[in-house]
Amino acid sequence: MSSYLFKRASMALFSVLLVTSLTFSLLSLMPGDTATVIIQEVLVGDRGYVPTASEIAKVREMYGLNEPLYLRYVHWLGNALRGNFGISYMTGIPVSDEIFSRLKITITLAIISGILTFLFAIAAGLYSASKRGYIIDNVLTFFSGLFVSIPEFLLGLILMLVFSLKMNLFPVSGWGSPAQMVLPALTLAMGRMAFTTRIVRASALDVMEKEYITTARAKGLKENYILTHHVLKNALIPVMPYMGLEIGSLLSGAIIVETVFSIPGLGQLLVHSIMARDMPVIQACAAVIALMYATANILADVFTRILDPRIRFEGQK
Repeated sequence: MSSYLFKRASMALFSVLLVTSLTFSLLSLMPGDTATVIIQEVLVGDRGYVPTASEIAKVREMYGLNEPLYLRYVHWLGNALRGNFGISYMTGIPVSDEIFSRLKITITLAIISGILTFLFAIAAGLYSASKRGYIIDNVLTFFSGLFVSIPEFLLGLILMLVFSLKMNLFPVSGWGSPAQMVLPALTLAMGRMAFTTRIVRASALDVMEKEYITTARAKGLKENYILTHHVLKNALIPVMPYMGLEIGSLLSGAIIVETVFSIPGLGQLLVHSIMARDMPVIQACAAVIALMYATANILADVFTRILDPRIRFEGQK
């Protein structure tokens, strides 16, 4: 198992390096001059200001922007491995402080949405499979298809319009109180609830056709007992790898949801940093999201093998 985890961790590290190097390269291709933006936005505070060549050269020297791209990346990577992501161009605050002060908000949102997603999907998927062909199965299938097709930003606006502006049940924006968490968590979860429900249903239907389920029914076991003790565990085996991807998707989906509901999390920070060309913050956000995504996939892979002993870790016999 240790060799398997080492191999998966190495692959995850390679993925993170690939993401950060691509991000670094793409940021260098953004139109405009970073030094000019820093002077206009931070040093002068006037977007119409035209900096002189000496001012631009001084800022380039100060932030290391005059170095070759590969050398800047190597320096950034070396510092990042020590937990130093640099200084924000816009605020002058260490990027690590900005990241981790907002990361807990994004993680909280993702955890709440993930719990809602998986609890609902498992319950609804199993129930729908057990009632195959009945009205409730058709209703759940219809709505799961409907919510999968609605973009998160549109769903967030609809929920905001209905439950905040019309019914005045929840706050329009912000974060902190339980009431402020409801709509963002639902927005992030509903599309994933629908898609995961369809996967659980399909997996459960496949399991319910196995011989051991027929044998359990022949023994006179109650249907609910069969579902919870025989179908559930085996139906989750093909679902677990998808859940790992879904955890990563929750983190990336939080970018949209935090923007819609004005939540001061990692997603909102990333959007504002892109608009302000705050490259150290953008690079750090990309690295953190990629690392968490890779970690979630490793955990899902391990849990899949725990659920199904037939799936061996590499090197086991």
